[in-house]
Amino acid sequence: MLGYDTIHFFLDGGEIPTKELDHLCSMLERDGMNKTTGERWSTGNISNLKVTVSELGVSIKGSLAAFLYPSNTLTVSRTEARHALEKLSDTLHLDMSKANISRVDVSTSFLMAYKPTAYYDILGSLNYFYRQPVGRSTLYYHRGRSDRQTLCFYDKEREVTAKRETLPKVYSDCGNVLRYEARINGRVANQLNEKQVTGATLCDSRFFHKVGAFWADMYKKINKTYTQFDMSNITNAREAKDFLCSVALAKMGAGEVNRLISQMKAQGVLSDPKYYTRLKRMMAELAEKGKCTDQNDLASELDADILTEKAYL
Repeated sequence: MLGYDTIHFFLDGGEIPTKELDHLCSMLERDGMNKTTGERWSTGNISNLKVTVSELGVSIKGSLAAFLYPSNTLTVSRTEARHALEKLSDTLHLDMSKANISRVDVSTSFLMAYKPTAYYDILGSLNYFYRQPVGRSTLYYHRGRSDRQTLCFYDKEREVTAKRETLPKVYSDCGNVLRYEARINGRVANQLNEKQVTGATLCDSRFFHKVGAFWADMYKKINKTYTQFDMSNITNAREAKDFLCSVALAKMGAGEVNRLISQMKAQGVLSDPKYYTRLKRMMAELAEKGKCTDQNDLASELDADILTEKAYL
């Protein structure tokens, strides 16, 4: 189910009673002072969240899902967000419904027919985003130097295993768990055309529908490969070369190929006119080796999963 994961909260220090700030500082492991400004700070981890107290206010960063559940494999739905905020408010002795939101991640995990890495090849370019594969298990799309918007596809089972956590049985039974996250980082209200985004806003159905639509629409804008090639007959390097050439010919189009052959003929490149007929036949035979099969099953499967999630917003 689509829901929230990482959330960054900030509460203005001027709106928090000194008594509450002192109590919160006593819960944190480390404190210090900025040598340049002289500002004092305290920081530490509370229930899987990084909490920092400074003269400016209180910053809380981390996975709301990992705060509410044993791990962030499951996400926090809109209705569960209210419970998460109440629990967080009780834990920190602060009213988190009034906290400003500076980052919000929406995501879900899909049970797939194949390993997550199999789906990365069908995901191509995205306008205004930099496509960045990281290792073999993760694919990022970054927008801008400050990463105001980021899309992330990764192998959730691999991440959970690396952290030595336990994958919920519903996922472990399948083993092919693909996570897709959309991250809005910095000036969240401006990016989503909202007057203000606070903890309370996370529980609002209209807002949740907006971030969910952003998650789905960004996926839709990714250029995808909806056809797949038949490579079952390739057995050696020469056949592989012919296959690659045939794919390149298909991308050029028959019109461009014929135009180039006509130019050769006009310039007398080949000594015998019948060679041009032979060349056209060779190109036609080569093109056959790169024939496409029908719809790419992987692209269709992922599309269907995204559409299903959007339908339930």
